[in-house]
Amino acid sequence: KAREIAVPPQDGGKPCSGPLRKIEPCNTLPCAAPTPVDCAWGRWDSWSECTQSCGGGQQYRKRQVAVEPLYGGQPCSAANSSEVQACNTKRCPVDFTCAFTGWSSWSTCTKDCGGEKQRTRVLKSDGVGACPKAAEKEVKACSPNCKTKLCIDSEWGDWSAWSKCLSDGLQSRSRSIDAYANECGDTVSGPSTETRQCQLPPASLDCELSDWRPWSTCSATCGGGQQFRSRKIDQQPSGPNGAACSGALDEARRCAQDPCQQKRDCRWEDWAAWTPCTVKCGGGERSRTRRIAEHAAGGGKPCDPHGTLEVGPCNTGPCDTHTVVNCTWLQWSDWSPCSATCDGGVRFRARKPLLARNGG
Repeated sequence: KAREIAVPPQDGGKPCSGPLRKIEPCNTLPCAAPTPVDCAWGRWDSWSECTQSCGGGQQYRKRQVAVEPLYGGQPCSAANSSEVQACNTKRCPVDFTCAFTGWSSWSTCTKDCGGEKQRTRVLKSDGVGACPKAAEKEVKACSPNCKTKLCIDSEWGDWSAWSKCLSDGLQSRSRSIDAYANECGDTVSGPSTETRQCQLPPASLDCELSDWRPWSTCSATCGGGQQFRSRKIDQQPSGPNGAACSGALDEARRCAQDPCQQKRDCRWEDWAAWTPCTVKCGGGERSRTRRIAEHAAGGGKPCDPHGTLEVGPCNTGPCDTHTVVNCTWLQWSDWSPCSATCDGGVRFRARKPLLARNGG
C-alpha cells in the first residue's frame, strides 16, 4: 500500500517520518498444480480434388493443431490429422482397347525435402494404337513439409475378392486404407474400387403374384351370403433357383350374417263383448273393442288405426216419454301403445257417441 505527503514541512517545521510505501506478504499458501490442457485440432482444410474422374477415387483433407498440450494434457494423434473419403464412385465406361498392368510402387523422392516421385505400368494390349503413352507413367510431387521428424505415408490394404456377377455383366472389388499419413506424409492414390466384365449365370426368377382384386358384392343381403376375390400370377418361376408360387389364387368369406325379417301382415285379436246400451229405450248405442295381436313386419300390411272400435245401435224401441235427446260424444279414451318401436308406427284413441232419440 502507498501514501502521499499531504503537507510538507515549512519554516523549520518537522519533516515527515516513515516510508511512503509498505509491502506485506499475501496468499502465502502453496499454489495448486496447473490444470492440464489437452491438445485441440483446428478446422479442416477443404477437400482435395478427386484422384479419379470415375470408377471410385479418393480425396483428402488435413488440419493443424490449434492448441498444443500443456501440463501433461493429452496429445493429438497424428492419425487424426488427415481424412480420406471415396469420390466419383460411378462406374467408368469399359475400355476394350487399352489394357495395362497394375501400377508399380512409388519411387523414392528426388529430394530429401520436396521433389517428386513416380510410378509406372505396362501397356498389355492396344488393338488400334489409341492408348496414350502418358498413361504408362504417373508423376507426383513429394510433400514440401521439411520437418526433421519422420514422415509416414498412407498405404492401401489388400484387394477384396471379386463380387458376384451383377445383372449388368460387371463385378467389382474394393480395398481400404491400412495406414494413414501423418502431417508430412503422402496420402494414397488410385481407386478404392475396381470393376471388370463378367459372364452372368443363367437367370433365376421367382414367382410373383399380383395384388388381390376387390371383394365381390355379397350374394345375399341378409341370412348369410358369400363374397369372393382373386389374384393372378404376374411372373412364372424360371431358372434353376426360381422359387415356386405359394398361396391361393381365390378367396371366399362370409357376409350379411344378420337374420332376415320375414314379411308379416298385422293381425287383430277377437272382438271384446259389447258394452251395455247407452239407453233402455228410444235408440241407444253400444260398442266393442279389439287389440292388435301381432304387428306388421318385413313390409307386411299394417292394421287400420280406426279398426279398434266398433259402435252399433241398441234398444231402438220407443220410450213411454217423448223427451227429445240429441246425440252427444262421450270422452276420448287414452292413446294406445305405438304399433312399432322404430321405422314408424301408429297409435290411436276412441270415443263413444250418445245417440239421439225421440226426434233429437
